[in-house]
Amino acid sequence: NSVAAAARAFAADFVVADAIQITEAPSSSPTGEPTISPQPTSSPTPGPTESPTIEIPDQCLSILDGIRVVSSTSSSSKNFYGIDIGSGIASAGNFFFDSGSWVVLGTGVDIWGNSDSFHYMYMPTTGDITISMFVSSFTANHPWAKSGPMIRASLSPSSAHYSAFVLGNGSFTNQYRPCDGCNSVNDQTGVISLSSVWLRTKKTGNVLESFYKGISDAEWIPFGGTATIDYGESFYIGIAVTSHSSTTELASACGTSFETTSSVCSNAITESDCISSSLCQWGTITEKCYDSSKLPQEDASEIMPSIFSAGSTVETFNCADTDETEIYAIDGMTDSFTCIKSKNGDPGLIISPSHQTMSLVTKMRIYAGRLCPLCDPVRYKLYGRKSTFGNFVEISGNDLPWKSDKDVARNFFPVPIHSTFSSGDNALFFTEVSFENVEYYLDYKVEFSKTRAPQSSTITFAEIE
Repeated sequence: NSVAAAARAFAADFVVADAIQITEAPSSSPTGEPTISPQPTSSPTPGPTESPTIEIPDQCLSILDGIRVVSSTSSSSKNFYGIDIGSGIASAGNFFFDSGSWVVLGTGVDIWGNSDSFHYMYMPTTGDITISMFVSSFTANHPWAKSGPMIRASLSPSSAHYSAFVLGNGSFTNQYRPCDGCNSVNDQTGVISLSSVWLRTKKTGNVLESFYKGISDAEWIPFGGTATIDYGESFYIGIAVTSHSSTTELASACGTSFETTSSVCSNAITESDCISSSLCQWGTITEKCYDSSKLPQEDASEIMPSIFSAGSTVETFNCADTDETEIYAIDGMTDSFTCIKSKNGDPGLIISPSHQTMSLVTKMRIYAGRLCPLCDPVRYKLYGRKSTFGNFVEISGNDLPWKSDKDVARNFFPVPIHSTFSSGDNALFFTEVSFENVEYYLDYKVEFSKTRAPQSSTITFAEIE
């Protein structure tokens, strides 16, 4: 089918808002606030003449340890493939991927000019697509080494592409090639003061956009150029890595999230339409087509870490003020939810999972906030309801185990939380309670009747699962 076939690139008309086309990469690391890159005056600094030993950072090794499926350039993993594209590849690249976590290693002279040299973890697809990925770490010896999401017309070195890259010097950039064999464009280069960052590339019709956000940001921030590129009927998506060197030195990139949202899945009518795309999965229980990363719990082959999936709605009750922190309660990060208690009764949350399917809950986990151990909730009641307008029924209620803890640790920094159903993130501090329940519910309500300090006017915690 067209999804599994190699994509064919076509020369295209090209429109960029406020972009300056350049023919060479800047020779020095970008500085200052995000701006349109000026016309460079010289060629980039050549790569090292010797092959240094690149150690894979501990953060990537930790992610690698948790990945069960390992792939090489000659095999596939969860519909992904790996390939070294272009000349000047001194050492073969590789990739590892499972359940959204990824590690990509690559060499290559550069992704620039009218021809590229890099390692590509990729899959073929069609239609509109959004790629969102979390870059936990990128390690390389050259400031213009690159890694990030790439939407590419073909696997030819000269192919048109649109990409958002983290650079070896800790900044990020939006680069693209408007047509096969055309010169590359560096539209915007900005500085990040963070060691990790979210990147997003989006294709709607022939219009391409890029976005980024810090790990504690709630909203995506547009950057770079809005380009118009004709990809034809099918194309490739994935993660690109180049070390910007002709030596055997490897650049290593890794992250804990790679998600795609495709119009192919939402528009699929039949099961055969759905499974024809490598990005989609058919729900055998709900009999609907979903993006692979958004399969509901009852259709999934594995138990979910938390039924409060991304995009779930959160409503507070009996909170005089929350400073708009409701979403932090289920955002997968250690940013804190805060509720200033009102005088109308015990405060809490009503959560409607985004998958909008019935789920069976037998455990609850709460991660500590960054501040105020006296504000930790220590007694709860959990309720469920079977329809949006139904009545809530009590599922469980008791003291939380950390009520008796004397030394209460804090989760100081906003970092991603890595949980499974069976265990929480042992790098962080949390409390967990299990209970018997055989009923499936649609929405949930959690009520907190006591804090560690009874006189505390505030309840705060980092995450509820």
